[in-house]
Amino acid sequence: MLSPAVHTDKAVTRLGVRARERAPAHMWAADKMTSMNTPDGFEIVGRRAFYRPVATVSGADAVTMVASAIAYARERGASELLANVCGLAGFAAPNVTELYFLAERYAVATAGRIRVALVDRSERIHPRKFGVTVAVNRGAVLDVFATDAEALTWLDGRAGTPPA
Repeated sequence: MLSPAVHTDKAVTRLGVRARERAPAHMWAADKMTSMNTPDGFEIVGRRAFYRPVATVSGADAVTMVASAIAYARERGASELLANVCGLAGFAAPNVTELYFLAERYAVATAGRIRVALVDRSERIHPRKFGVTVAVNRGAVLDVFATDAEALTWLDGRAGTPPA
């Protein structure tokens, strides 16, 4: 059996961050999107952005894609993002350790300025939404849903709107 420290290092490495070189969350640049082209599957309608990628990728790549889309939407002045990642395949549901690190990364990408509704396959959503709890505790306004309809209802409700 692996020790907790080794298991944590493996989980962090699986998400694309080497554990020994991990910087505090507030030091992460949200993938510096200033010169990047519009991500595939991304559009902005008014002040709401939509991201619907379709690809077979690793879990680490999926996390990077979503964090990048959050930062991209934020930098383009969107106040909300609906990110439907049901079209991403090639990885399993993240474990609790992985959820912790991806939620931190998403929280940093929001910079407290954009509300994020994630839509994912129900089998990849933690039953108690652990990742949401972590992201909210880090200052994000974020939730995860199994359908676009639920996500849009939440976004339309304006719950937890970040300050302008």
